[in-house]
Amino acid sequence: MGEPAIFDVFIVALIMASGLLSYLKFPHYFIITLIFLSIYMAGSFLSMYMMVDHETGFYYLLITIYLIFLWLFFVGILTEFRHHRLLEKILSGYTVAAFLSSVIAILSYFHLIPYYELFIKYDRASALFQDPNVFGPYLIPISIYAILKIELSFKKTKIFWFAVYLFTSTGVLLSFSRGAWLNYFVSLCVFILLGGFLIEKYKLYVRQQLIKHLKILLVVFFIAFICMFHIQSFNELFTERLGFQWYDQQRFSTQIRAVHHAIQMPLGIGPGQSEIVYGMSPHNLYVRVLTESGWLGFIGFTLFIMITLIRCIRFSLFSQHPSQSYYALFAAVLMGILANSFFIDSLHWRHFWFFLAFPWAPLEDPR
Repeated sequence: MGEPAIFDVFIVALIMASGLLSYLKFPHYFIITLIFLSIYMAGSFLSMYMMVDHETGFYYLLITIYLIFLWLFFVGILTEFRHHRLLEKILSGYTVAAFLSSVIAILSYFHLIPYYELFIKYDRASALFQDPNVFGPYLIPISIYAILKIELSFKKTKIFWFAVYLFTSTGVLLSFSRGAWLNYFVSLCVFILLGGFLIEKYKLYVRQQLIKHLKILLVVFFIAFICMFHIQSFNELFTERLGFQWYDQQRFSTQIRAVHHAIQMPLGIGPGQSEIVYGMSPHNLYVRVLTESGWLGFIGFTLFIMITLIRCIRFSLFSQHPSQSYYALFAAVLMGILANSFFIDSLHWRHFWFFLAFPWAPLEDPR
């Protein structure tokens, strides 16, 4: 997350209005997550005493606080209305944004629209994003969501969701982000694995339909990939991105240096200080949190992530409510982002906090 977007202004206004109108309510079991996040924030505040650049530190911490309020807002509003239909509407808005972004990215990459160069960074599709490494992961939740909707939708809408899957998956491919590719692979595998457990409870016909649709999706995507691979510019960049990049060694050395620093300074170096102290980002969520927020912040943040993931997996396996499949989606998306986070700092990704919030809403208990 860089400069505030129109979305952020709208969300801040919405959070304030929802609070004033008492539209935010929280489940009783929610307290444990607040405890873990409070531990994380306590570590972040303590580490501020070590900051070198106070302006950067305060701004970075302010963004983190905003995203926590964003997380609180989604939990609160979904708890107030207690129905997965509201979640559907939220995901529908996300789908429209991701689909349009992928269309812009694809058309720009193949130079099919005017001013295409505005939507390409380093010869990689980025649409309206500043970084292709953020654009690619942004599309992945909707690619997985599209697979879920193909199974849940009627025949008339299946075609639309097929298109959503193919366009967003192609957008991920054209971002040429190795982290995004790993994210996509992990998310897809986890969703198929959890989906397999879900299908055991349903008819054999449903299982056969899922397998059939997955085969169709993968075959069509593979054909599209083969066609693009015959384009020289795509072929060269794809082959290059699969290899070891000149800056990878620098990133790894920065991560090692940061971990050593964390051992020497257990309180942390302060929010947003990695670029100031090391000259570049560690490109690793876990190393950044450990180094900047100290061991206290790292423990709190890790426990928060773990308990959220456990809740997702538990409900995806044992819930008897129709929302069960959504918990499988949440688990898959979070596992993908967490794998991706070994190679990028995802702390300020808005969609990361979306999917950290969704599992805590009592979707299984509609009024």
